[in-house]
Amino acid sequence: MSIKERYSKYLYVLPTLFILFFLTGYPIAYIIFTTFQRVNIYSFEYRFIGLKNLFSVLSSRDFYITLENTLCWTAVTTTGALILGLV
Repeated sequence: MSIKERYSKYLYVLPTLFILFFLTGYPIAYIIFTTFQRVNIYSFEYRFIGLKNLFSVLSSRDFYITLENTLCWTAVTTTGALILGLV
């Protein structure tokens, strides 16, 4: 088996990996980047502020209410879908 035949199967996977990276990898990396920044949405200016955003979210009462609602919604809809699917 020649080198061309051995590695040609990977050429078929490359476009899919490329699309998958830009649909998932880039947004995840951008979210991680902006987590540590203060962003002015009007002028797109970024200023590094470290973990201040994280501490701000964790000290907010709204975060815990939203987290509780999300967990409740997830439990109810997952259980309902499972029961409906088994019926």
